Amino acid sequence: VRKGLVVLAQQLYAAGCQAEFKGVVDCFQAIAKTDFPVQWSTLLDELFQYMEGTIDQRIVSLTLLEVVVRRFREEERSDNLWSVINYTGDKLAPRVLAIMQVLPLSLSLSLYTLCP
Repeated sequence: VRKGLVVLAQQLYAAGCQAEFKGVVDCFQAIAKTDFPVQWSTLLDELFQYMEGTIDQRIVSLTLLEVVVRRFREEERSDNLWSVINYTGDKLAPRVLAIMQVLPLSLSLSLYTLCP
């Protein structure tokens, strides 16, 4: 069911079904809040699979990722929350750094083609 939510969110967003997409995001948030990371340890990997896809897939992945980390702002501070934050940071850091290292190069190439 969990992985199906990510796929369904991708399909609904691509089809332009915004109300249904929001409903799936809300369901995703409720499940991720209780299941991540203990019962859904593959969640971040599943979201990052789509980061190399189309723009729509990236938007959905970032939307779902934002829902996961929103919990860190809303939940009462505890040892459990800090362990989840550390786990998430450890999983995200290498991927975000890789994206940031590629970004300046792609921006430079884009500017070069616009202004030779």
